[in-house]
Amino acid sequence: MRNSFSDILTFLIITIIAATVSPAVLLAGEINIGGLIETGLFIEQGYEEDSSDITLSTVEIGIDAELNDMVQGNIVMLWEEDDTEEVIVDQASITIEDQGRYLTAGRIGLPFGSYESNMISDPLTLEIGETCESAVMAGIDFTNLSMALYTFNGDTAEELNSEDNIGHFGASIGYSMDAQSMSSAVGIDYINSIMDTDGLSSAVIEMSGETGMVTDYVAGAAIHSTVSFGPLTIAAEYLTALDKYTDLSGVTTMEPSAFTVEAGYSFQMAGKGAVLSIGYQGTDDMSGMLPEKRILTCLSVEVKEGLNFGLEYARDEDYSNATGETADIINILLAIEF
Repeated sequence: MRNSFSDILTFLIITIIAATVSPAVLLAGEINIGGLIETGLFIEQGYEEDSSDITLSTVEIGIDAELNDMVQGNIVMLWEEDDTEEVIVDQASITIEDQGRYLTAGRIGLPFGSYESNMISDPLTLEIGETCESAVMAGIDFTNLSMALYTFNGDTAEELNSEDNIGHFGASIGYSMDAQSMSSAVGIDYINSIMDTDGLSSAVIEMSGETGMVTDYVAGAAIHSTVSFGPLTIAAEYLTALDKYTDLSGVTTMEPSAFTVEAGYSFQMAGKGAVLSIGYQGTDDMSGMLPEKRILTCLSVEVKEGLNFGLEYARDEDYSNATGETADIINILLAIEF
């Protein structure tokens, strides 16, 4: 852990020095450095045993460089206790943009799912669908409409075309609207191999004996919507495979899906901005990996500008063919963002 913190500190110092000694870059454009630090406590009365811990859950450093009116660069370094115990380049990309049209190349979060949430814990849709890959993406943004196409070389390969080639692609389309008393956004996303998401590719590699081989790619789709009426915001999302995944032995194993519905109400509490949220989530065909059902509520408060406190309670219900038990989890989070 000491080496990981040293890596983060070294990276930050080098970044600051680079920004300081590069006046030509600063004169030509703009460099912004930001960060996120999250530390929390969780107490879990689990399916079969209890646990608790205090963790520095997230350390994130981001750099956005606008070199001119057409070219931007982005770097995000990430460290997560118990997950990413070494500092990694989570995202890094170059974007060329002109009048709403853009081309992005690098390691990026692909537009498959939106994962809007006020909760401390990640939504179950994110656990299945989040996809970060080295990719090329082209898109266009209008006033209310956005469209994107992307391609990448994923972790899996079809059995009949097992060479290490670019064979994965996807598309996304979104529409947003702002009115005087209401705002809304809706999106539909497609990926030709849902088993290449961050959450599912490891399962495929484990089932295929670390070869990453699949019989056929299984496509996936996601639909998501957010509607705000004054202080009330309602978000819903459904993400699913479009067919069953079949392993190399010919056995049909899973057709994963997940949904989430969440409502958040913004208000003032002792003069501080606060959000009270409730949510209901679920999965299908993810026994042994994720809960079948989850209900949760969360209160988050902006204690000071940039300093946030959150308290979340969740109850998970496991699949009947797993433990069939319930689990109660309390998450407490303190975070700063700069």
